[in-house]
Amino acid sequence: MPQVADGERLARRISGTRRLLSVAAAIMAVLLLTSSFVTAVLIPAQEFQPGGGAMRRAEPDRSRRPHVHVG
Repeated sequence: MPQVADGERLARRISGTRRLLSVAAAIMAVLLLTSSFVTAVLIPAQEFQPGGGAMRRAEPDRSRRPHVHVG
């Protein structure tokens, strides 16, 4: 098996890789826009205020973060 691929096969692989990366970027962009829309429009603003239901939901449990307790 030759170590150097012929030009046509290499060009197909490069274009396939470019297409794969473009599709992945488009999917990630749609997911990012959708999550931003849900956060901004569908969740009421009072949920983001201190004491609201959405406050500190993404923060892990404090017992898992020793750097908070030390120093």
